[in-house]
Amino acid sequence: MLKTYGFRRAAKYINQTGILEQTYTAKIMKQLRDDVRLVPKIHRRRYTQEQLDTFVKEVRPR
Repeated sequence: MLKTYGFRRAAKYINQTGILEQTYTAKIMKQLRDDVRLVPKIHRRRYTQEQLDTFVKEVRPR
């Protein structure tokens, strides 16, 4: 089964990676959705783990 995350759990998952210097919150996740930078794939408010991993890779500081 596909693992999915809501806004709060997605933010927690991104913060746990420890790669990004900014800490993410549910509010920031919603802003990312509105800015079309990270749009949920499943329904309107669920992210896949794969999607969050690619987001972290793209945003990672070089």
